[in-house]
Amino acid sequence: MAGFNYKTDTKKGRYDLINPAKYMGTSIPVYKSKWEQRVFFALDKNPFILRWGYECIDIFYHHPLYMQYTKYLPDIYCEVVMQNNTNQKFLIEIKPSRFCTLPKEPKMPKKGNAQASQRYQKSLMRYEQNKREYLINMCKWEAAQLWCLKNNVVWKVLNENNTNGLFK
Repeated sequence: MAGFNYKTDTKKGRYDLINPAKYMGTSIPVYKSKWEQRVFFALDKNPFILRWGYECIDIFYHHPLYMQYTKYLPDIYCEVVMQNNTNQKFLIEIKPSRFCTLPKEPKMPKKGNAQASQRYQKSLMRYEQNKREYLINMCKWEAAQLWCLKNNVVWKVLNENNTNGLFK
Protein backbone atom coordinates (compact mmCIF):
# COMPACT_ATOMS: atom_id res chain seq x y z
CA MET A 1 0.00 0.00 0.00
CA ALA A 2 1.92 3.02 -1.27
CA GLY A 3 1.84 6.13 0.88
CA PHE A 4 0.43 4.43 4.00
CA ASN A 5 2.19 5.13 7.28
CA TYR A 6 1.12 2.73 10.05
CA LYS A 7 2.11 5.18 12.79
CA THR A 8 0.32 8.26 11.44
CA ASP A 9 -2.53 6.81 9.35
CA THR A 10 -4.22 4.65 12.00
CA LYS A 11 -6.81 5.56 14.62
CA LYS A 12 -5.50 5.88 18.17
CA GLY A 13 -7.22 6.52 21.48
CA ARG A 14 -8.05 5.47 25.01
CA TYR A 15 -10.33 2.49 25.37
CA ASP A 16 -13.05 2.94 27.99
CA LEU A 17 -13.40 -0.39 29.79
CA ILE A 18 -16.88 -1.91 30.06
CA ASN A 19 -15.79 -4.62 32.54
CA PRO A 20 -12.79 -3.14 34.37
CA ALA A 21 -12.62 -6.14 36.75
CA LYS A 22 -11.54 -8.33 33.78
CA TYR A 23 -8.72 -6.00 32.73
CA MET A 24 -5.20 -6.88 33.94
CA GLY A 25 -3.73 -3.42 34.14
CA THR A 26 -3.61 -0.33 36.26
CA SER A 27 -3.84 2.22 33.44
CA ILE A 28 -6.47 2.57 30.74
CA PRO A 29 -5.51 0.66 27.56
CA VAL A 30 -4.62 2.78 24.54
CA TYR A 31 -5.37 1.31 21.12
CA LYS A 32 -3.09 2.08 18.19
CA SER A 33 -5.54 1.18 15.43
CA LYS A 34 -9.26 0.84 14.83
CA TRP A 35 -8.70 -2.89 14.62
CA GLU A 36 -7.11 -3.02 18.10
CA GLN A 37 -10.11 -1.03 19.39
CA ARG A 38 -12.47 -3.67 18.00
CA VAL A 39 -10.41 -6.48 19.57
CA PHE A 40 -10.44 -4.69 22.95
CA PHE A 41 -14.23 -4.37 22.73
CA ALA A 42 -14.63 -8.06 21.81
CA LEU A 43 -12.43 -9.17 24.73
CA ASP A 44 -14.13 -6.81 27.16
CA LYS A 45 -17.68 -7.91 26.23
CA ASN A 46 -17.12 -11.65 25.76
CA PRO A 47 -18.32 -13.60 28.85
CA PHE A 48 -15.83 -16.42 28.11
CA ILE A 49 -12.85 -14.07 28.57
CA LEU A 50 -11.86 -14.35 32.23
CA ARG A 51 -9.20 -11.65 32.13
CA TRP A 52 -7.18 -9.78 29.54
CA GLY A 53 -4.41 -7.24 29.33
CA TYR A 54 -2.79 -5.03 26.73
CA GLU A 55 1.01 -5.07 26.38
CA CYS A 56 1.31 -6.60 29.85
CA ILE A 57 3.90 -9.35 29.14
CA ASP A 58 7.60 -8.49 28.73
CA ILE A 59 9.53 -10.75 26.37
CA PHE A 60 13.18 -10.16 25.59
CA TYR A 61 14.47 -10.96 22.11
CA HIS A 62 17.69 -10.44 20.21
CA HIS A 63 17.17 -7.46 17.90
CA PRO A 64 18.69 -8.35 14.51
CA LEU A 65 19.69 -4.77 13.63
CA TYR A 66 20.85 -3.43 17.01
CA MET A 67 22.50 -6.76 17.88
CA GLN A 68 21.37 -6.57 21.50
CA TYR A 69 18.50 -7.82 23.61
CA THR A 70 15.40 -5.64 23.48
CA LYS A 71 12.00 -5.79 25.18
CA TYR A 72 8.96 -6.85 23.15
CA LEU A 73 5.40 -6.32 24.40
CA PRO A 74 2.91 -8.54 22.54
CA ASP A 75 -0.46 -6.86 22.12
CA ILE A 76 -2.85 -9.07 24.11
CA TYR A 77 -2.66 -11.59 26.91
CA CYS A 78 -5.96 -13.26 27.78
CA GLU A 79 -7.40 -16.20 29.67
CA VAL A 80 -10.40 -17.89 28.08
CA VAL A 81 -12.93 -20.52 29.16
CA MET A 82 -12.94 -23.03 26.29
CA GLN A 83 -15.87 -25.16 25.06
CA ASN A 84 -14.73 -28.16 27.13
CA ASN A 85 -14.82 -25.97 30.29
CA THR A 86 -11.04 -25.75 30.59
CA ASN A 87 -9.15 -22.49 30.83
CA GLN A 88 -6.64 -21.59 28.12
CA LYS A 89 -4.15 -18.72 28.08
CA PHE A 90 -3.40 -16.85 24.84
CA LEU A 91 -0.73 -14.39 23.80
CA ILE A 92 -1.83 -12.47 20.73
CA GLU A 93 -0.16 -10.10 18.31
CA ILE A 94 -2.39 -7.96 16.07
CA LYS A 95 -0.66 -7.16 12.81
CA PRO A 96 -1.76 -6.48 9.22
CA SER A 97 -0.99 -9.46 7.00
CA ARG A 98 1.43 -7.42 4.90
CA PHE A 99 3.73 -7.28 7.96
CA CYS A 100 3.52 -11.06 8.39
CA THR A 101 5.11 -12.04 5.08
CA LEU A 102 8.40 -11.23 3.43
CA PRO A 103 7.82 -8.40 0.95
CA LYS A 104 8.52 -8.87 -2.75
CA GLU A 105 11.47 -7.03 -4.19
CA PRO A 106 10.42 -4.41 -6.74
CA LYS A 107 11.33 -4.98 -10.37
CA MET A 108 13.74 -2.64 -12.04
CA PRO A 109 12.05 -0.56 -14.75
CA LYS A 110 12.72 -1.54 -18.35
CA LYS A 111 12.66 2.04 -19.61
CA GLY A 112 15.55 4.23 -18.60
CA ASN A 113 13.67 7.50 -18.03
CA ALA A 114 14.19 9.57 -14.90
CA GLN A 115 10.63 9.23 -13.53
CA ALA A 116 10.68 5.44 -13.73
CA SER A 117 14.05 5.43 -12.02
CA GLN A 118 12.79 7.68 -9.20
CA ARG A 119 9.71 5.51 -8.67
CA TYR A 120 11.94 2.44 -8.55
CA GLN A 121 14.24 4.06 -5.97
CA LYS A 122 11.25 4.93 -3.76
CA SER A 123 9.78 1.44 -4.04
CA LEU A 124 13.22 -0.03 -3.28
CA MET A 125 13.46 2.08 -0.12
CA ARG A 126 9.95 0.95 0.96
CA TYR A 127 10.93 -2.65 0.22
CA GLU A 128 14.06 -2.39 2.39
CA GLN A 129 12.06 -0.84 5.25
CA ASN A 130 9.36 -3.52 5.03
CA LYS A 131 12.02 -6.24 4.90
CA ARG A 132 13.61 -4.87 8.09
CA GLU A 133 10.20 -4.76 9.82
CA TYR A 134 9.49 -8.33 8.75
CA LEU A 135 12.87 -9.53 10.07
CA ILE A 136 12.31 -7.79 13.41
CA ASN A 137 8.79 -9.24 13.66
CA MET A 138 10.10 -12.75 13.03
CA CYS A 139 12.68 -12.37 15.81
CA LYS A 140 10.04 -11.02 18.22
CA TRP A 141 7.61 -13.78 17.36
CA GLU A 142 10.19 -16.52 17.71
CA ALA A 143 10.96 -15.27 21.24
CA ALA A 144 7.22 -15.06 21.97
CA GLN A 145 6.67 -18.64 20.79
CA LEU A 146 9.46 -19.87 23.08
CA TRP A 147 7.99 -17.92 26.00
CA CYS A 148 4.58 -19.46 25.27
CA LEU A 149 6.01 -22.99 25.18
CA LYS A 150 7.64 -22.46 28.57
CA ASN A 151 4.48 -20.97 30.10
CA ASN A 152 1.78 -23.22 28.60
CA VAL A 153 0.29 -20.37 26.56
CA VAL A 154 -1.06 -20.46 22.99
CA TRP A 155 0.60 -18.00 20.58
CA LYS A 156 -1.54 -16.34 17.87
CA VAL A 157 -0.96 -13.65 15.28
CA LEU A 158 -4.24 -12.03 14.28
CA ASN A 159 -4.54 -10.43 10.86
CA GLU A 160 -7.37 -9.60 8.50
CA ASN A 161 -7.09 -13.04 6.86
CA ASN A 162 -7.62 -15.14 9.99
CA THR A 163 -10.23 -13.14 11.90
CA ASN A 164 -12.90 -12.80 9.22
CA GLY A 165 -16.18 -12.21 11.04
CA LEU A 166 -14.65 -12.65 14.49
CA PHE A 167 -15.15 -9.05 15.66
CA LYS A 168 -18.34 -7.85 13.94
